[in-house]
Amino acid sequence: MLVEYMKSKPQLISGKFLSSFTYKDAENEWQLIADSLNCMLGGQKDWKGWRKAWQDFYSRTKVKLAKNRKEAQATSGGVPHLSTMTDVEEDILDIIKKILVEGHNVPETVTGFTFTTVSANSQHTQNELPLEAAQCPNEAVVVVQEDKTSNTPSTATKGNNKPKKQMPKKSQTLYNSATAAMDFKEHLKHKNKVKEEYYKKKIALLEEGVRLKAKNVKILGSIAKSLRRRHL
Repeated sequence: MLVEYMKSKPQLISGKFLSSFTYKDAENEWQLIADSLNCMLGGQKDWKGWRKAWQDFYSRTKVKLAKNRKEAQATSGGVPHLSTMTDVEEDILDIIKKILVEGHNVPETVTGFTFTTVSANSQHTQNELPLEAAQCPNEAVVVVQEDKTSNTPSTATKGNNKPKKQMPKKSQTLYNSATAAMDFKEHLKHKNKVKEEYYKKKIALLEEGVRLKAKNVKILGSIAKSLRRRHL
Protein backbone atom coordinates (compact mmCIF):
# COMPACT_ATOMS: atom_id res chain seq x y z
CA MET A 1 0.00 0.00 0.00
CA LEU A 2 2.78 2.42 0.93
CA VAL A 3 4.59 1.90 -2.37
CA GLU A 4 1.39 2.45 -4.33
CA TYR A 5 0.86 5.81 -2.63
CA MET A 6 4.45 6.85 -3.28
CA LYS A 7 4.08 6.34 -7.04
CA SER A 8 2.11 9.58 -7.17
CA LYS A 9 4.48 11.49 -4.83
CA PRO A 10 7.65 12.27 -6.83
CA GLN A 11 8.50 15.31 -4.70
CA LEU A 12 8.51 13.22 -1.53
CA ILE A 13 10.73 10.63 -3.18
CA SER A 14 13.29 13.18 -4.38
CA GLY A 15 13.73 14.60 -0.86
CA LYS A 16 14.43 18.06 -2.26
CA PHE A 17 12.68 21.15 -0.95
CA LEU A 18 11.90 24.23 -3.01
CA SER A 19 9.89 27.39 -2.54
CA SER A 20 6.95 25.56 -4.12
CA PHE A 21 7.43 22.43 -1.95
CA THR A 22 8.75 23.09 1.54
CA TYR A 23 9.60 20.76 4.42
CA LYS A 24 6.23 21.60 5.95
CA ASP A 25 4.49 20.56 2.73
CA ALA A 26 6.35 17.25 2.83
CA GLU A 27 5.37 16.73 6.47
CA ASN A 28 1.71 17.33 5.62
CA GLU A 29 1.91 14.86 2.73
CA TRP A 30 3.42 12.19 4.99
CA GLN A 31 0.76 12.86 7.61
CA LEU A 32 -2.02 12.24 5.06
CA ILE A 33 -0.34 9.02 3.95
CA ALA A 34 0.05 7.87 7.56
CA ASP A 35 -3.62 8.59 8.34
CA SER A 36 -4.79 6.65 5.28
CA LEU A 37 -2.53 3.64 5.89
CA ASN A 38 -3.32 3.46 9.60
CA CYS A 39 -7.03 3.57 8.75
CA MET A 40 -6.86 0.82 6.12
CA LEU A 41 -4.21 -1.44 7.65
CA GLY A 42 -4.88 -0.87 11.33
CA GLY A 43 -1.34 0.42 11.83
CA GLN A 44 -0.15 2.61 14.68
CA LYS A 45 2.84 4.34 13.05
CA ASP A 46 3.18 8.10 12.97
CA TRP A 47 4.23 9.83 9.76
CA LYS A 48 7.92 9.55 10.63
CA GLY A 49 7.54 5.79 11.04
CA TRP A 50 5.97 5.43 7.60
CA ARG A 51 8.66 7.65 6.11
CA LYS A 52 11.36 5.43 7.66
CA ALA A 53 9.62 2.33 6.25
CA TRP A 54 9.68 3.84 2.75
CA GLN A 55 13.34 4.85 3.05
CA ASP A 56 14.26 1.28 4.05
CA PHE A 57 12.36 -0.21 1.09
CA TYR A 58 13.92 2.29 -1.31
CA SER A 59 17.47 1.77 -0.01
CA ARG A 60 17.32 -2.05 -0.14
CA THR A 61 16.00 -1.98 -3.71
CA LYS A 62 18.79 0.32 -4.90
CA VAL A 63 21.41 -1.96 -3.29
CA LYS A 64 19.97 -5.05 -5.01
CA LEU A 65 19.77 -3.19 -8.34
CA ALA A 66 23.44 -2.19 -8.05
CA LYS A 67 24.46 -5.79 -7.31
CA ASN A 68 22.52 -7.05 -10.35
CA ARG A 69 24.17 -4.46 -12.60
CA LYS A 70 27.61 -5.42 -11.29
CA GLU A 71 26.87 -9.11 -11.83
CA ALA A 72 25.57 -8.50 -15.37
CA GLN A 73 28.75 -6.62 -16.28
CA ALA A 74 31.14 -9.10 -14.67
CA THR A 75 33.82 -10.64 -16.88
CA SER A 76 34.16 -13.98 -15.07
CA GLY A 77 32.25 -15.84 -17.79
CA GLY A 78 29.00 -17.76 -17.81
CA VAL A 79 25.46 -16.57 -17.21
CA PRO A 80 25.15 -13.77 -14.59
CA HIS A 81 23.52 -14.78 -11.30
CA LEU A 82 20.96 -11.99 -10.89
CA SER A 83 19.00 -11.60 -7.66
CA THR A 84 15.25 -11.98 -8.10
CA MET A 85 13.24 -8.85 -7.36
CA THR A 86 10.11 -9.15 -5.20
CA ASP A 87 6.88 -7.54 -6.38
CA VAL A 88 7.42 -4.62 -3.98
CA GLU A 89 11.02 -4.17 -5.15
CA GLU A 90 9.95 -4.21 -8.80
CA ASP A 91 7.38 -1.50 -8.04
CA ILE A 92 10.09 0.59 -6.37
CA LEU A 93 12.42 -0.10 -9.30
CA ASP A 94 9.78 1.37 -11.60
CA ILE A 95 9.69 4.48 -9.40
CA ILE A 96 13.49 4.76 -9.50
CA LYS A 97 13.42 4.66 -13.31
CA LYS A 98 10.91 7.49 -13.48
CA ILE A 99 12.42 9.74 -10.81
CA LEU A 100 16.18 9.41 -11.26
CA VAL A 101 16.60 9.07 -15.04
CA GLU A 102 14.35 9.61 -18.05
CA GLY A 103 14.10 6.50 -20.23
CA HIS A 104 16.46 4.16 -18.35
CA ASN A 105 17.02 3.71 -14.66
CA VAL A 106 20.75 3.39 -14.91
CA PRO A 107 23.33 4.58 -17.42
CA GLU A 108 25.12 1.97 -19.44
CA THR A 109 28.83 1.51 -18.79
CA VAL A 110 30.95 2.12 -21.87
CA THR A 111 33.36 -0.75 -22.43
CA GLY A 112 36.58 -0.06 -24.34
CA PHE A 113 39.15 -2.46 -25.75
CA THR A 114 42.86 -1.60 -25.50
CA PHE A 115 45.22 -2.80 -28.21
CA THR A 116 49.01 -2.86 -27.91
CA THR A 117 51.23 -1.91 -30.85
CA VAL A 118 53.62 -4.60 -32.08
CA SER A 119 56.76 -3.39 -33.85
CA ALA A 120 57.37 -4.95 -37.26
CA ASN A 121 60.52 -6.87 -38.14
CA SER A 122 63.07 -5.32 -40.51
CA GLN A 123 62.14 -7.90 -43.15
CA HIS A 124 58.58 -8.30 -44.45
CA THR A 125 56.98 -10.72 -46.84
CA GLN A 126 54.52 -9.72 -49.51
CA ASN A 127 51.66 -11.12 -47.39
CA GLU A 128 52.46 -9.13 -44.20
CA LEU A 129 50.39 -5.98 -43.76
CA PRO A 130 50.04 -3.62 -40.72
CA LEU A 131 46.89 -4.13 -38.64
CA GLU A 132 44.91 -1.14 -37.35
CA ALA A 133 43.19 -1.44 -33.97
CA ALA A 134 39.51 -0.51 -33.79
CA GLN A 135 36.94 -0.37 -31.01
CA CYS A 136 33.73 -2.33 -31.54
CA PRO A 137 31.52 -1.83 -28.44
CA ASN A 138 28.47 -3.58 -29.90
CA GLU A 139 30.10 -6.43 -31.82
CA ALA A 140 32.32 -9.36 -30.99
CA VAL A 141 36.03 -8.87 -31.65
CA VAL A 142 37.51 -11.29 -34.19
CA VAL A 143 41.26 -11.81 -34.44
CA VAL A 144 42.66 -13.07 -37.74
CA GLN A 145 46.00 -14.80 -37.56
CA GLU A 146 48.18 -15.93 -40.46
CA ASP A 147 49.90 -19.29 -40.22
CA LYS A 148 53.33 -19.00 -41.82
CA THR A 149 56.03 -21.64 -42.07
CA SER A 150 58.68 -19.52 -43.74
CA ASN A 151 60.04 -16.00 -43.51
CA THR A 152 60.96 -15.78 -47.21
CA PRO A 153 58.51 -15.12 -50.04
CA SER A 154 60.13 -17.76 -52.26
CA THR A 155 59.29 -20.67 -49.92
CA ALA A 156 55.78 -19.55 -48.80
CA THR A 157 52.87 -21.59 -50.17
CA LYS A 158 49.18 -20.80 -50.47
CA GLY A 159 48.24 -23.69 -48.22
CA ASN A 160 50.09 -22.12 -45.27
CA ASN A 161 48.37 -18.73 -45.57
CA LYS A 162 44.86 -19.83 -44.53
CA PRO A 163 43.49 -17.44 -41.84
CA LYS A 164 42.18 -18.80 -38.57
CA LYS A 165 39.35 -17.06 -36.74
CA GLN A 166 38.79 -17.25 -33.03
CA MET A 167 37.00 -15.12 -30.44
CA PRO A 168 39.01 -14.09 -27.36
CA LYS A 169 37.57 -15.43 -24.12
CA LYS A 170 37.23 -11.95 -22.60
CA SER A 171 35.31 -10.66 -25.62
CA GLN A 172 32.93 -13.63 -25.48
CA THR A 173 32.35 -13.01 -21.77
CA LEU A 174 31.56 -9.33 -22.37
CA TYR A 175 29.19 -10.25 -25.17
CA ASN A 176 27.33 -12.79 -22.99
CA SER A 177 27.11 -10.34 -20.08
CA ALA A 178 25.75 -7.55 -22.28
CA THR A 179 23.13 -9.89 -23.77
CA ALA A 180 22.01 -11.04 -20.32
CA ALA A 181 21.75 -7.42 -19.10
CA MET A 182 19.61 -6.43 -22.10
CA ASP A 183 17.30 -9.42 -21.56
CA PHE A 184 16.93 -8.48 -17.90
CA LYS A 185 16.02 -4.86 -18.73
CA GLU A 186 13.50 -5.93 -21.38
CA HIS A 187 11.86 -8.26 -18.87
CA LEU A 188 11.53 -5.44 -16.33
CA LYS A 189 10.22 -3.04 -18.96
CA HIS A 190 7.48 -5.45 -20.02
CA LYS A 191 6.47 -6.35 -16.48
CA ASN A 192 6.37 -2.73 -15.30
CA LYS A 193 4.22 -1.71 -18.26
CA VAL A 194 1.64 -4.35 -17.35
CA LYS A 195 1.65 -3.33 -13.70
CA GLU A 196 1.40 0.38 -14.35
CA GLU A 197 -2.19 0.24 -15.58
CA TYR A 198 -3.15 -2.17 -12.81
CA TYR A 199 -1.85 0.08 -10.03
CA LYS A 200 -3.42 3.18 -11.49
CA LYS A 201 -6.82 1.54 -11.10
CA LYS A 202 -5.94 0.09 -7.71
CA ILE A 203 -4.87 3.45 -6.29
CA ALA A 204 -8.12 4.98 -7.51
CA LEU A 205 -10.08 2.24 -5.72
CA LEU A 206 -8.06 2.70 -2.53
CA GLU A 207 -8.66 6.44 -2.52
CA GLU A 208 -12.35 5.86 -3.09
CA GLY A 209 -12.34 3.41 -0.18
CA VAL A 210 -10.78 6.01 2.11
CA ARG A 211 -13.41 8.56 1.10
CA LEU A 212 -16.23 6.09 1.74
CA LYS A 213 -14.85 5.18 5.16
CA ALA A 214 -14.59 8.84 6.10
CA LYS A 215 -18.16 9.36 4.93
CA ASN A 216 -19.36 6.37 6.98
CA VAL A 217 -17.62 7.73 10.07
CA LYS A 218 -19.36 11.04 9.58
CA ILE A 219 -22.75 9.37 9.14
CA LEU A 220 -22.27 7.20 12.23
CA GLY A 221 -21.31 10.29 14.19
CA SER A 222 -24.51 12.03 13.12
CA ILE A 223 -26.59 8.99 14.09
CA ALA A 224 -24.92 8.84 17.50
CA LYS A 225 -25.68 12.53 18.11
CA SER A 226 -29.32 12.01 17.14
CA LEU A 227 -29.68 9.07 19.52
CA ARG A 228 -28.18 11.06 22.41
CA ARG A 229 -30.61 13.89 21.80
CA ARG A 230 -33.58 11.53 21.93
CA HIS A 231 -32.51 10.17 25.29
CA LEU A 232 -32.12 13.64 26.78
